[in-house]
Amino acid sequence: MEVCSNFGSMPDMQKESDAVLMRATAQELKTLIPNPAKGAMAVDIIRWAMSQVVSNDARQRKRWSKYKNYWAPNDRRAAVYWETTIVPPAVIGGEPKEEEEPALQFVKQLGEALHSISSKSSTRNHLELIYVIPAPRMEGPNNQDFGPEDLLELADSVDGFSLMTYDFSGPQNPGPSAPLKWIQYSLTTLLPAKGSASQGHSHMIFLGINFYGNDFLLSKGGGGSSITGRDFIHLLEKYKPSLQWDDKSSEHFFIYSDKGVRHAVFYPTLLSLSVRLDEAQDWGAGLSIWEIGQGLDYFFDVL
Repeated sequence: MEVCSNFGSMPDMQKESDAVLMRATAQELKTLIPNPAKGAMAVDIIRWAMSQVVSNDARQRKRWSKYKNYWAPNDRRAAVYWETTIVPPAVIGGEPKEEEEPALQFVKQLGEALHSISSKSSTRNHLELIYVIPAPRMEGPNNQDFGPEDLLELADSVDGFSLMTYDFSGPQNPGPSAPLKWIQYSLTTLLPAKGSASQGHSHMIFLGINFYGNDFLLSKGGGGSSITGRDFIHLLEKYKPSLQWDDKSSEHFFIYSDKGVRHAVFYPTLLSLSVRLDEAQDWGAGLSIWEIGQGLDYFFDVL
């Protein structure tokens, strides 16, 4: 089983894997950033990026060449980790198919450009592209921003798909981070049937596993925030709550009160992680951990 980890800062990425992320600006695709989720791109920038990258003019080919010239001399080893879940067609505007095709072409050309760059140490190795995709929503008829047909479209151009099977709940709807049935639904929707064409690409899926948790407020209008392993241990020591197992989500949680306000804390445990690892293994998928350093040290015992 392969494991793909998400890093929180550019120094961390350079230290751990020499990974590079690329972001489109209004001038050209030139800015390297630590985390696209922390600097969400504006819609007009996204439109510009897609229209520019899918063009075939000489200026665009020169721009791609410049990126390749940056990576090749530095013998970069790890992938561009590209996330576009902030740009579903409904957000951009217009008809879905009108915007989906340029977006897919953008990712395809990016992947092909990276694949053309060989490592100095081995011509058999090339730069890789891991494409971050959202898990489907479980409500509504059009519940997929990325479906099996999109996976097949990109399969030859990217090296893996990081499936974001976490953040199922939030401050306005407190609950588990990644219910097992939702994970199963996500995989079944993306890789519909055993023996189907897309099922053969299950090895390209990196199932998202959260190493963080959430501390939700159950009163006073709701709210809450994410917590790390250190926060989790602190809460256990301070409030000494009773850890409970939720059969529906296959996650542990506990309830505590502070200054008259009730809280619900959901945080991964060895059991909840093991259940999800078994699910990934059954599908022949890998893992994408969000993120290294946020969990407890013994989480690695189950990997």
